[in-house]
Order: sequence, then structure tokens, then C-alpha cells
Amino acid sequence: MKPVSVDTHVKTIQTKGFATSPVVPQEQQSREQLKNFISGQFNGLFTQLCVIFPGFRSTVRTQAEFDEMRRQWVLAMLEGGIHTREQINAGLRLARRQGSDFVPGCGKFVSWCRDGIQEASGLPAVDEVMREFDRYSANRGFYPTAEAFPWKTAIMYQIIPEAHRRMRQYSQTRTEVRNAVIKVLRYWLKQVQDGKPIPPVVAQIENRNESRQASVSEVIDKDGSYREKGLEMLKEIRHRVLHNSTGRTV
Repeated sequence: MKPVSVDTHVKTIQTKGFATSPVVPQEQQSREQLKNFISGQFNGLFTQLCVIFPGFRSTVRTQAEFDEMRRQWVLAMLEGGIHTREQINAGLRLARRQGSDFVPGCGKFVSWCRDGIQEASGLPAVDEVMREFDRYSANRGFYPTAEAFPWKTAIMYQIIPEAHRRMRQYSQTRTEVRNAVIKVLRYWLKQVQDGKPIPPVVAQIENRNESRQASVSEVIDKDGSYREKGLEMLKEIRHRVLHNSTGRTV
């Protein structure tokens, strides 16, 4: 088989976009039109990935392998809702931050595209939401309401309590929770792109009239940072006790 001339793809490095035909408005695009557009973007995308990740070149040795790679990437991007130059460039921005020769698969690049667009819109990445989800799950019992929890951002409050409730109600796995978070982030991305603000964290009506005085710990440790340090210290003490007990000789 005729080898792929990778150098041909690397001759022109386009860092700010791709020189292809104009994008058809999304509402007018059929699946086939989107597929053709993404396919037309692939050579430019491949060029930049070869520069960002030098090992990317070695993944393709023949024209047949290049054609199959393009087919798989086009399908992954189409199924992942990645079909604009803005989304692709957002993914490349995150790719340039990786600081390694790790060769990404098409699924990883699709997630970078999503996270890059969300970041540009002021929304968190999926992994960031899941870390906050874990923090809420571990500490929610120390707060009377979800509104009282020290959320890092308002969008976390809009996503996580409901995701946690559904996880418990339907016995969802972590993968199912993550997939649900991805869908909700897509919804909020559209809201933000339509010019709608993220609602602030506001106490529910039944909680507004409560005159409960804040506890000393709530006043001193408003963001929960002291409590987190305390948990880390407790974890270390338990580790030392366990280590000492197992190391004793009889």
C-alpha cells in the first residue's frame, strides 16, 4: 500500500482555524452535510495534532490506515456533537496544554472540545464537576440544606444536588452520573450561549423564614477549608495508628 506522506499534512500549520468552505448554519445542516464538513476539517486537525503530539505520526503508516482513522474520528466527532471550527479549535487549545507526548484517541479529543467550549463560556469541565460532586457527597451531612453548602460556583449548585438525588433514587453508577452531568452541562452551555445568566444560589422559600442562628463552626469555617484540613489530619492519624498496630511484635 502507498504510505501516507505525513510531511505533506505538516507543511502548513494552521493555529487559528482551518481553510475550508464556510460552515452551513446548524439548523440547515443534515447529518450528511455535517459529516462532510467534519471530514473536510480532518486534514487540518491531523496536521496540528502531529505537531502537538509528535507520537501521533507513528500511529499512521499507510493510506488505508489514515483513511480508517479519519472515518473513526469523523464518526466520533459527529456522534459527540462536535461539528464547528470553534469546537475543534477549543479542543486544540486544551490539547496544547497537556504537556506530554500522549497520543489522544478520538473520544479524548471530543471531550477536550466540549471542555474547551464550556471553559470559554465560563462553565466547568466534567471532571471538575465530578470532583465537586464527590466533595458534596462526602460533606453534605454537615450542612442543613444544599443551599448552605459552600459551593465553589453557582453552576455547581444547579447541577450537583439533583445529580446526587437521582443517583440515590435510581441507584446509578458513577458512569451514569457522569453521563447525566455531561447532558446537563450541554443544557447550561446552550443557556449561556443564548445570553441567559446562571441563577445564583438562593435558599428555598421554606428555609428563608428560618431564624436558626449560625453555629460557631459555620461562622469560623465558612468555606469548609478548616474541616477539610481536619479530615486530612484525622486520616493521617488513623494511618499511623494502623501502621503502628500492624508493626508490633508479640
